[in-house]
Amino acid sequence: MRESTLLGRSPAGSPTYREFGLNKLDSLLEGLGLGGQSEKATQLFDLLTESFSFFPLGAAPLWPSDITDDGTPFEFSVAFSGGEPSVRILAEAQRPPFNHESAWQAALAVNERLSTLPGVDLERFAKIAALFEPQVGTPARFGLWHAGELRRDGSLAFKAYLNPRVAGADHAPALVREALECLDAGYVWRRMAGHLNAKTEVLYLALDLLAGRDARVKLYVAHPGASSSDIDALTTHAPGYAPGRARTWVEALTGTSGPFDARPIMICHAFRAAAQPAELTIHVPTRCYVDHDAEAMQRTSSVLGAERAAHFTSGVQAMARRPLETGRSMISYVSLRPEGAGVRVTTYLALEAFAIAAPRATVRPPAGPSWLGDHGDLGDIGDVQALIAEQRVEFARHRFLSRLEGQGTLPQVQAIARRLTFFVLAFQDVLRLTRVLSTDPQLKVIAETHEAEDRGHELWFLNDLQQLGVERDLGWTFSKEHSATRDIGYSLVSLVVTAKHDETRLAVLLALEGAGAEFFGRIVGLLERIGQDAGLSYFARSHQHVEESHAVFDDRLPDKLSAHPIPSEAVGEVRRAVQQTFAVMSRLADEAEDGVVALSVAPPASPAPERRVG
Repeated sequence: MRESTLLGRSPAGSPTYREFGLNKLDSLLEGLGLGGQSEKATQLFDLLTESFSFFPLGAAPLWPSDITDDGTPFEFSVAFSGGEPSVRILAEAQRPPFNHESAWQAALAVNERLSTLPGVDLERFAKIAALFEPQVGTPARFGLWHAGELRRDGSLAFKAYLNPRVAGADHAPALVREALECLDAGYVWRRMAGHLNAKTEVLYLALDLLAGRDARVKLYVAHPGASSSDIDALTTHAPGYAPGRARTWVEALTGTSGPFDARPIMICHAFRAAAQPAELTIHVPTRCYVDHDAEAMQRTSSVLGAERAAHFTSGVQAMARRPLETGRSMISYVSLRPEGAGVRVTTYLALEAFAIAAPRATVRPPAGPSWLGDHGDLGDIGDVQALIAEQRVEFARHRFLSRLEGQGTLPQVQAIARRLTFFVLAFQDVLRLTRVLSTDPQLKVIAETHEAEDRGHELWFLNDLQQLGVERDLGWTFSKEHSATRDIGYSLVSLVVTAKHDETRLAVLLALEGAGAEFFGRIVGLLERIGQDAGLSYFARSHQHVEESHAVFDDRLPDKLSAHPIPSEAVGEVRRAVQQTFAVMSRLADEAEDGVVALSVAPPASPAPERRVG
């Protein structure tokens, strides 16, 4: 299939890579306080992702990229140097037929676009490009990546990342040495001799795409199995380092001294000229050594300092749209380099377009207090309700829920309703299975009552689809475009079916009620504001009142229900179920938000993406 037949708006409202990426990028910029840079950031994103950005995101990558664990072909990073942060994007160009050769050609097309920009120079890249071009049958994971930085003055700067292992790991040292000789930088290899041995891995060779004395050659070397002390020994004599500095950083970010076997620590060696010492940057794969992203954020904040940590926390939370405790993949790396009397810290953020790594269960204490509060011991249902109340506060900050409080349009409501279809239908099975699987007499009565009170509400929803002019299409509901919402429904069913305790099943229901309460009032208010509330049953004020009067919220029941004890062996499962339920509901809100965003980005008249730049 020709590329041109696939570009444009994605089918059935599914977001494109561009829509998804820019939505996340805008959230990050707003959280960092850099909303004024949105146009320049969009230009940067389009320059690097044009080859694939108008393909539908789908349920799996077009061609899995090694940039991120889930195959997303781009990531964001935020550099903290001195004052306010700066944002960078790393991307792998791709195009049909999606293989090493076509990706290389797509990356060369990126070079062509960059060559028209002021300050960009490709002369050094051209000298060594042929050495790294993938051949048919190559074992390489990638050929060429590009990174772009949006500097504080609004200018753009770019780097190219080449793969020394393009012909296999065994050939990497010789290939790098030949490339450095071609660049008249043989001194780099000679000065690297003390850092390379049989265990080290040469992973990346990077070039600043600019001319002059400031243009760097960068070599990234991984050290499998090294400890924090080993990393310290490798950096002690570099400018800005002193004994113990690197070890302190690594242990602060990971909570351990190693050895680092899950994924090795990397050291980047950056050279500007033979007479200048190398700049060493330590790259720590944080997500491999923490329990979840909340811990990664806390540990990263400890090396940033209070002011920079406030920017970082705000940016991550704005982009994440999920409780950070529910995943372990967003904050993927943190790099550190001495800078004057301080430290330059760069945080690398995966967008989790296709998967979120599950939290890791360990006995290590967290790095600091969690926003989940002090409910480490869930003694009874009352404690569970308190935990849910805290999660509701976080969930209420979701960008989609904020959108519902503003002005909207009927097409936006139609897009939202369509995205909810499978979830609403599957919710009836969540209620039914909770009732069927419950054995505790008191909790079974609650489950039976809850199921009875919600029976038939899916018919109200189908009525509202008709009233709102949304086609009730079973084929679309089970199509690829709706697979994400189906996965959300299946996830909730799985939480109920796999639970070992009735208290866990009840916790799922209570969490769903809590999340639903944040949704109902907002969507009903929006429909009323745009004059589309007439004749509705599900999206109606009357339904909101029905939900609020459920038996679990009735004045006669809370004391008895709240006092119901949580067996000690169920505490961990109950806590995880609450967290996972809100994570699932955050994904549902993401889907609804993506449905609205898909309406706001018009398709271009030609395969080139529409640029929001001045």
